[in-house]
Amino acid sequence: MGQFHVTVYVNNPRSAQLATAAMLDRTLVAMGSDIDEDVEIVTGFVQSIEEDADAVPRRWRITIREDDSQHSALVLSFPRP
Repeated sequence: MGQFHVTVYVNNPRSAQLATAAMLDRTLVAMGSDIDEDVEIVTGFVQSIEEDADAVPRRWRITIREDDSQHSALVLSFPRP
């Protein structure tokens, strides 16, 4: 199956910290995201986390690489902002 990247915005500092830990540990995450006007849970590995310096309130952009071939238990779940 193919892989693609999905970007999710979070405004909870704890979610950004957990995503950072998952990225460093290479742990699978599950994130809620709007995809083609539907809410879907995307499972994959965190590729990058960037703070949006101009956003008020504070927010982070988290990009994951979806990987449908992984069958590990989900570790994190991020609610949509």
